[in-house]
Amino acid sequence: MQTIDTVNKILKLPGVRKLPYHIKNEDDVVTCAKNMASDRIAPIFLLSNVTGENLKLLQKFVNLLPVRKDWESLIDKPAEYVIDQTFFVSGVGTVISGIVMQGTISVNDTLMMGPDGNGVYRPITVKSIHCKRVNVRRAHAGQTASFALKKEKRSGIRKGMVLVEDKHPKAVWEFEAEVLVLYHSTTIKENYQPVIHLSCVRQCAKIIKMDGIESLRTGDKAQVRFRFMFRPEYVRTGERLIFREGRTKGLGVVNKIITTTQ
Repeated sequence: MQTIDTVNKILKLPGVRKLPYHIKNEDDVVTCAKNMASDRIAPIFLLSNVTGENLKLLQKFVNLLPVRKDWESLIDKPAEYVIDQTFFVSGVGTVISGIVMQGTISVNDTLMMGPDGNGVYRPITVKSIHCKRVNVRRAHAGQTASFALKKEKRSGIRKGMVLVEDKHPKAVWEFEAEVLVLYHSTTIKENYQPVIHLSCVRQCAKIIKMDGIESLRTGDKAQVRFRFMFRPEYVRTGERLIFREGRTKGLGVVNKIITTTQ
């Protein structure tokens, strides 16, 4: 009950203002799914991974949700693939798994992979492609796929790296985002260092600037500039992020990329 009370308090914050909707039966599922487009309702499911209680309600809700992204419109754009996991398969070599965010990637395509710790991208060649454990010739936007790479060591690849068709992709150290603090026990000021979750990126970043405000409290919104602490990442405008540290939690949307060097 303490967790539910905490969630309800967060949803009622001035910067959030969403209506908690506790799902108890199939009628609630249908009603909530129909009203998700209004962006005012936050469905809450009480689930048990032990007994399976209410898992079918969650599955039905997910199946009823409208598609948030028009993947068909992204198929003709330059290829972009986000790496979520890496494997080593005997007889095959290094294999990566992730989502094709836009474009189409085919067997024997050469793409740029990175950034590494120095912000460098390097060319790689796709040796084979598997979608849902089926060998295919290509994968397009919206599909989860595994790629076997030619002559690549697993140690040189990490979660959060990307494959892109762009021959000169950028590695980002700093970016600005419109953020909302869901909870913080005191105040957030410059030099605060939360962990950023952005797409598949997981890295600590430092707040180096806050526009028009000296500190942030629970429920506050602000334009904030972040700087990654350890290595540059591939970041695009419009991407959503989560930042956290201890019990501190916040949301944001990237709206500006800062071109800079380390």
